[in-house]
Amino acid sequence: MKYSLLLLISPFTIALDLSIPEENVDWSEFEERPGEVWDHPDIKLFQINFPDNPATDNQRKLFWVLAAADVWTTNRGLKEPGTYERNPFLGKNPSLERLILTKVVLGTFMLNNYESWEIDIINLVHVYVVHNNYSIIYD
Repeated sequence: MKYSLLLLISPFTIALDLSIPEENVDWSEFEERPGEVWDHPDIKLFQINFPDNPATDNQRKLFWVLAAADVWTTNRGLKEPGTYERNPFLGKNPSLERLILTKVVLGTFMLNNYESWEIDIINLVHVYVVHNNYSIIYD
């Protein structure tokens, strides 16, 4: 069967012209000119967007502090009987490694692609999540 399929396709492959045409390229356009500064954008990890108003350093620091608090309180809260994780991406009882990996990957993506006001909203949601986890642990 596989050989008959090869025989059916082979007439079409013979007609392909895969030769590379010769062209004269003016390499002087690509040579570095003295005194010229090459402007390369500063691309960060997982960056697919260039926000006009990116997150500030303080927003980034607050995000990571809240993310660490979220991971700790979630891990601690899952040890209480009858509790489970409500995040559908993590499952009902995620491991500590999965919690950390998810926070690092998604956090890096969000901080490098979202606008400053969006990071403010994410930080506010983080405060609520940490408070909710804390109330589960100590109430």
